[in-house]
Amino acid sequence: MDLVSVRNSFLCTDVVCVKCYRSFVFAGVGGFLKVFDLNSNRCVKELEIFKGHKIYGIAPSEDHIIIFGSKSVKIFLFKANENDISLKCLANLTLEDWILAVHWISSLTQIILVTAHNVAWVWSWKSNSNLDLKRSDCHEKCILYSATICGNDWSSCVVFAGTVFREIVLWLPGGNIQGDQPVLHRLEGHNGVIFSLIWDWESSSLCSTSDDRSIRLWNIDLPDKTDWKRSAVSCSQIFYGHSARVWRSIIIQDFIVSVGEDCQVCVWSRKGKLLQSLERSSSGCQWSVDFSSEHQLLVTGAGDGSIQLLPFSFHATSSSIHQVFFKNDLVKSSPSKPRKLVLLSVGCIATVTEDGTVLCGYPTNPSTWAVICKDDRFSNYCLLSVAPNRKKFSLASLKGHVLIKQGFVTNMEHSTLEQKLEDGKIWSLLWLSSDQLLVCGDEGRLSIWQLPQKGGVNLICVGRFLLPRSRERWPTCATVVHRDGKRFLLCGDRCGSLHLFSFQMSASQQHLPADHSLSKLHGKLGSTNILEIDHQILSTGRDGIVRTITIDSKSLQMSVMSNDKMIVDWVCAILPVSSISHHLLFVGFKETNMIVWSSKERRTIFQLDCGGGHRSWDCIISNSKKLEIVFVREKYIYYSSQSLEALMKPTLQQGISSRELNCISVLPNHSSSILLGGEDGSVYLCNFLEDLSRLKNKITLTSHISSVRCVCVHNKFFFTAGGRAQLKAWCVEVGLENEILCAELASHMLKGERNSRSPPSVDPEMRYMTLITIPSFEDDPVVYVVSGCSDGALRWMTFDSTKKTFKLFGESMFHGKCVLKLLTVLIEERTFLVSTATDGRIALWNVGPDMFYCSEMLKEPVFSHKCHQSGVNSIQSTICSCGEKTVLVLASGGDDNCVVLSALNVGQKDAYLIAKWCSSSAHAAQVTGVWLSGQWLISTSIDQRLTIWSWCLLQAQTPELKCNFLYQTISSVPDIQDLQVWQKGNLLCVCVVGKGVQIFTIPINNEFQITETS
Repeated sequence: MDLVSVRNSFLCTDVVCVKCYRSFVFAGVGGFLKVFDLNSNRCVKELEIFKGHKIYGIAPSEDHIIIFGSKSVKIFLFKANENDISLKCLANLTLEDWILAVHWISSLTQIILVTAHNVAWVWSWKSNSNLDLKRSDCHEKCILYSATICGNDWSSCVVFAGTVFREIVLWLPGGNIQGDQPVLHRLEGHNGVIFSLIWDWESSSLCSTSDDRSIRLWNIDLPDKTDWKRSAVSCSQIFYGHSARVWRSIIIQDFIVSVGEDCQVCVWSRKGKLLQSLERSSSGCQWSVDFSSEHQLLVTGAGDGSIQLLPFSFHATSSSIHQVFFKNDLVKSSPSKPRKLVLLSVGCIATVTEDGTVLCGYPTNPSTWAVICKDDRFSNYCLLSVAPNRKKFSLASLKGHVLIKQGFVTNMEHSTLEQKLEDGKIWSLLWLSSDQLLVCGDEGRLSIWQLPQKGGVNLICVGRFLLPRSRERWPTCATVVHRDGKRFLLCGDRCGSLHLFSFQMSASQQHLPADHSLSKLHGKLGSTNILEIDHQILSTGRDGIVRTITIDSKSLQMSVMSNDKMIVDWVCAILPVSSISHHLLFVGFKETNMIVWSSKERRTIFQLDCGGGHRSWDCIISNSKKLEIVFVREKYIYYSSQSLEALMKPTLQQGISSRELNCISVLPNHSSSILLGGEDGSVYLCNFLEDLSRLKNKITLTSHISSVRCVCVHNKFFFTAGGRAQLKAWCVEVGLENEILCAELASHMLKGERNSRSPPSVDPEMRYMTLITIPSFEDDPVVYVVSGCSDGALRWMTFDSTKKTFKLFGESMFHGKCVLKLLTVLIEERTFLVSTATDGRIALWNVGPDMFYCSEMLKEPVFSHKCHQSGVNSIQSTICSCGEKTVLVLASGGDDNCVVLSALNVGQKDAYLIAKWCSSSAHAAQVTGVWLSGQWLISTSIDQRLTIWSWCLLQAQTPELKCNFLYQTISSVPDIQDLQVWQKGNLLCVCVVGKGVQIFTIPINNEFQITETS
């Protein structure tokens, strides 16, 4: 035991419990307690409380804290000073039933506990015997899903219990009746089990949440605070707004906040009105919520492991939306209603009415509104666009006229430019910079116009281009990009495509075609915005995806680096918060709501019901760091101004994935970066701090159409595959600031392109289960890939990194059962492939690049052996010597709960088993990960155990494998699916993934070496 020291370095899993206490936030992350300081927003303490089960509740009082989970409860003495946080365990107790609620009584000398079979216990924890327990049973014998307790002593305490029979029962555990205590009240109304109960003394209210997606508020009329027998209970309000189960709620003064399975954080008034609903679908299920009265902040814990701070002031955001009024004489002179509007840098709004009148004024001061021009040419059809510096705006007409208003610097004083730029209708009018306009005429003709210098009157055409043919042939967004001394025009059209043009400063009448196009990049609904930040181009569209684009100035090609799916249906605008940091706000629409989403905090920071995206609207971040929004609804202008400081609060802990993770791989030459494949179809590139204690940043790649089952790294490339027979190739690059970037190179589906009426070539539900690459020459542009599939086939294919294409060469149906894992190993300059399947069989193949061109080599393996009773979920290998022979040692873990070591003597054309070792007692469930190197063997399982062994191959007359148990710990990650081990300096890093991620570190001596296996 003393030979192995295992330390938890990083943990990210469900945050089931959060509790605010003074200026701290206590969070239960798995079995670990994390303490965050709200003054510094840092984690100041981390302590493992329980092994093998989660923390489900925290109850602080004065300097003592109760922490409970499963059947255990512990009491800690909490001390905090400027330099240190200390938690000293004073007492602990383990019961035979699940603990649902705890409560301090009798001046902190006693604790009441309620367990899952409606039993209350009073624990005098300060007595000489920690087992000083008194039991009280309720007459209602049933299973509870939730409970809460109120009262100051045993005789007056009342228990509110949420039963499996959809009732809430009230009873007194300290009643005078001998035997079981009677039920005082039964609260009926819920149509599902009760998940949480919260009591509020100030209002004498009980709030319950349920499986029926509702929240109920109950008023309890008490003659006095101890006379529960004469109390009267009534349901005062029912709240409907969640679309899935509601887990938790809290009462804050006149408001109720609820969180649930639908990823929503809802704020309600006591009268039942939904004041605000913030969706956090990127964080997954919202498990827990609490309120810090000292900092006026909400704290939420989510299914992806994130812990978020939310400003409580957001409950009033709906009341900060104001209708904009004009002065009376202005309304009489211009009776038509506003149609289009923009925000200017001086804080005023410019709007065009239905009769071609242009109005300008400040949103909060009706007397400032004035008519700055009236032109009948803009009455029936008008395009309105504002310059990037927001000091100019332009109007375009049906007959090709353009009117430019400029000079809005400190007030509404301005000058006017006017010119006819097209003979017919102007379909699109976009500002490329503060002095250049992009105009689109008939049949996709684009022209770039330069505004005149001071004193000039005419615009000058400096370039002409032609959009490719499409159904709706006009641009919706555009920008100018500089690469290697060259200028390019990049524009997105109404059909969702992105087009690249070589920018030429020429007045030639010839319209130049696009150099490259990404057809229907954002689907068929259209592109909405293009923004370049730090040489990265972000493109958004009405498909709700933000794509990162790169441009190769030599080949004049564009490629998609990454895709990030937002929680909105449309992403319409990108607002940089600061030119220094990479903090962006994405403005989009979902149903009738406008949503502002923060890239830094990965959450919605503001949301308002504006009626949807089919209206004129504008949004800016003002110089005073306020988020200003204007929009037209029912022919009236509405305005909202929000302080960014009040809206944005830092994330205490960043999450990774709200769904189960299936696989993990470490990037070569980046020992602090890992790749994760998720059940949600996403690939996560996670970059950690050097000590692996915290997630630095995360890149989410979301282009898979189904779950990602496997990730395989090959030099600077990596391959991902999974459901729907889909395989993708990616490239890892290092940016200008040493940040890691990813680019998607190719996508391949086995069913291929086919007519909708023709049958698929393979089962469309077939899944890639595992991938491996065959070593080749370093300068070889071709990567040789072998895949194991759920239809029992081993498929051999190549990826040409130059052409960015996959080619399928052949397949082997040797296993005939689902292939689970593949592994390559190098023995005496020969490459072997190890494959495993659900029938418990392990096969050894002699492979190499030549086999991809000779199908005869794929018929039979050189060795096959059934070493498990059922599926082999994991396989690892190492090479050792036995006398003069080279021996291949395989470690495998299977569905039969066994860990097996197999020693093989590998010859030129065959191999045979010389020794075998098996353990069926180390794990109580399927073994999902093994690792073998040097003299160490590490295994993990669905049962969350991580087991470390030492092993050796005894070189006797008959070789023998022996293993010695060294150490076992329990991970806080449920349903472990994969294991990865790598060396980082003098540390051995062990990472397990499942419903979360946990990294352990083990100190190793200088003599320890890791044998690299693919």
